[in-house]
Amino acid sequence: MLPSSRHRNPFHPLLLATGAAFALAACSYCVMILKQRAAGAEWQSSLAADPWLAWMDRHGGTLLVTALAMLAAAALADFLWETLNASRYDNSTVNSTARSGNKQEGE
Repeated sequence: MLPSSRHRNPFHPLLLATGAAFALAACSYCVMILKQRAAGAEWQSSLAADPWLAWMDRHGGTLLVTALAMLAAAALADFLWETLNASRYDNSTVNSTARSGNKQEGE
């Protein structure tokens, strides 16, 4: 069980949101590609019928790269937060053990 003095990671919700956004963008892009392959020569007429597919056709690559960059930044921030807080928590545990007079093994 985690001690109450340890703070919650504020980047977990951000990581969850950016992960969901990337998954939706990737699924939309895949659907667009599959519909494009199935339509063949009639692809331009199917774009006129579905504005979302037309938008994905024009901006889908940019959307995927942007979502991936945001996901990478959120993952890096989450990792750094966890690493910095873990080192702070470990240092405080070591210091409190040393203050209480416990001897280390081998002494």
